[in-house]
Amino acid sequence: GVKVAGLYTNGEREFAVYNSRGHEAYHKSSEVSFSITVQGEDSSGYTAFFDENIERLDLEKEYEGAFKKQELGKNPKEVEPGIYKVILEPVALSNLLLFLYMQMDARAADEGRSFFSGKIGKKIFNELVNLYIDPYSKVNPAIPFDGEGFPLGYINLIDRGVAKSLICDRYWAKKTGRKPTGRPFFFNMDDGQIDVEDLIKEVDRGILVTRFWYIRYVDQKSITVTGMTRDGTFMIEDGKIAYGTKNMRFNESVVNVLKNVLKLGKGKRVGVEYWGSGANYIPTALVSEFNFSSKTKF
Repeated sequence: GVKVAGLYTNGEREFAVYNSRGHEAYHKSSEVSFSITVQGEDSSGYTAFFDENIERLDLEKEYEGAFKKQELGKNPKEVEPGIYKVILEPVALSNLLLFLYMQMDARAADEGRSFFSGKIGKKIFNELVNLYIDPYSKVNPAIPFDGEGFPLGYINLIDRGVAKSLICDRYWAKKTGRKPTGRPFFFNMDDGQIDVEDLIKEVDRGILVTRFWYIRYVDQKSITVTGMTRDGTFMIEDGKIAYGTKNMRFNESVVNVLKNVLKLGKGKRVGVEYWGSGANYIPTALVSEFNFSSKTKF
């Protein structure tokens, strides 16, 4: 048998900002968030869903996805650490991109504390990489103002691999003569039109990752982070899932991950529980090199 656990929220959310100077900002939206973990004796699987419309939530599909990963992962094998080609599913890539986004702060860059110091206008990543803010996006509509009630618009952060702009709050904008951007709770990355099954077919030998956890900075200036895989990690051989692997620790720069993107697959909305509400829109990514630094016993 298996154990099943999950989280489900559904309802209307109201977000309002009022201050003593008469500024008012108010937004009302619906939200449904669902995640499920299926735990077997020595393997587990995970899926997640986020949308405004509960009618789009297919509980059977979500359960079957998590159950299938748990089944594929039975009798997992230890894999030696090293550099592997990887497929990062949207939740896994979103886990990493959070640490990149936290470095995209204009003040930190101006003061030399960020990877992006002196890099605006320079091509840094693969040209497939486009990262942006857009509260009116059709794929990921969001609250159109930040926690201070400042209105949010389109912000082009990375365009075809080129760093274009950074997040600049009102204080630093006034101090440096810039236009403030506000501080959005979310971000989007352009996806491709390839199903994950077709990405798998292109990998001779590599690893598929469902998601990460226990992620921490190793070095903020290079955006190097460490963490562990969980809930569905698989060895790919000759274009097919060969077997489940025991979880692995990684030590990798998110910058290098985006430099080494080979192809992008279809995206999905990934809930951002750490900021209280909303979602990021993130693709699946096929990456040529990813450093797994050690193995585990589970």
